[in-house]
Amino acid sequence: GNFLIPLHVGTHDMAFPVLNAASFWVFLLGGLIAVTGLVIPDPGSGAFNPAAAGWTMYAPLSAVPWSAPGNTTGMTFVLSAAILVGFSSIMGAVNYLTTILTMRAPGLTMWRLPLTTWAQFITAILQLLATPVLAGALIMLMCDRMLGTSFFLPGGLDVSGKAVEASGGSVLLWQHIFWFYSHPAVYIL
Repeated sequence: GNFLIPLHVGTHDMAFPVLNAASFWVFLLGGLIAVTGLVIPDPGSGAFNPAAAGWTMYAPLSAVPWSAPGNTTGMTFVLSAAILVGFSSIMGAVNYLTTILTMRAPGLTMWRLPLTTWAQFITAILQLLATPVLAGALIMLMCDRMLGTSFFLPGGLDVSGKAVEASGGSVLLWQHIFWFYSHPAVYIL
């Protein structure tokens, strides 16, 4: 998109070059943190246990640090990485939409744009609508893990013989928010 959109709309660069660079570097940082989260040893045991909640990060498995081996530091790293990659995606979507809508060459209407640019335009709209919802949910999940909130932790939860202090959050809330993002993500990909 960063290469093709300026060529297709007839401009020299993206609308926000600094935002474009920030998006790249935040994505790179998120990727490095994600890889670190998959290879960092558990602080308690020192054993190699990657984050154990899977790609869906379903609560309460991802919200309770002692729920599985690897869900201490590794899961925190993976959640942090997902937040950063989400913000990178939002920044890129804003840049794509602004470039396509405001920097077209004179006489180049939306209906004359190549199909590839249209696909990137629609994808950016989907990213801008769905990714902030997931980012908010990931931040709420991090708050459950680190600050003791209970957005996704139901009351009376017992994990590995240890009671979880929670005041009645909803496990199903995470699934609804996650799939609000993940269904459009199929079309984004």
